[in-house]
Amino acid sequence: SQEDFQRRPPKTLQEFAHQLYIQKGVRGFFAGSAPAMLQIVPYMGLNFALHDLFVRWGESNVSGNAIISGIGGMGAGVISKFLVYPLDTVKKRLQAQAFWGPSKIEQTKKYNFYCN
Repeated sequence: SQEDFQRRPPKTLQEFAHQLYIQKGVRGFFAGSAPAMLQIVPYMGLNFALHDLFVRWGESNVSGNAIISGIGGMGAGVISKFLVYPLDTVKKRLQAQAFWGPSKIEQTKKYNFYCN
């Protein structure tokens, strides 16, 4: 039935896209875009800056450009992702809310706020 269709999670990507379009329109496909843009700028900036720093440090101490660049890239990626991870969490929560709506915990907090 139509009610079951809206209550159960979508089974295919096509079904998900269809449900999202019906519920939120075209804007639903772009939920979380602003936090994504705010996340990618510091992430890439940190990633390139740290990679450059690690490669310069490595070249002054060891020879072998490919290995130094690979290790520098790995370290830069881990550190920059760790630093911008909170923005990634915000982005994913906004994207989930676009489809599923606010979580039960958030609804309970709102209800409790109005009751007090």
